[in-house]
Amino acid sequence: MDRRTEVERELSLLVTKMDRLMDALAEGTASKDEIIARLTEEKQRKPLLVAELTKLSEPAGIESLDDAKLKRELHERVADVKPLFGGRRILGELPDRVGVRVGNRDPEPDPCGASAT
Repeated sequence: MDRRTEVERELSLLVTKMDRLMDALAEGTASKDEIIARLTEEKQRKPLLVAELTKLSEPAGIESLDDAKLKRELHERVADVKPLFGGRRILGELPDRVGVRVGNRDPEPDPCGASAT
């Protein structure tokens, strides 16, 4: 079992346990002080588990997306591909079609209505 699954399971059990403690408090089936002490312990553990689960749920290796870097890499790749197709017009328009500004030209609007940014 991977760590994410373990944390999800532990969090689920913790919530169930807290629910049972609240039921016991409402029904008066156990000492009020004991239940409150146990609830306090569980309430302190819950944010730690939620934080760990959030961290484990983040995609690995993706720190952030740098727009300038992505555009630069796209231009480099398009420049590499253009000679293979004899510089056909469609490849000259490729950066505009994916919403990348080339020179002083603004990207053409997407015919499907999607935003380029």
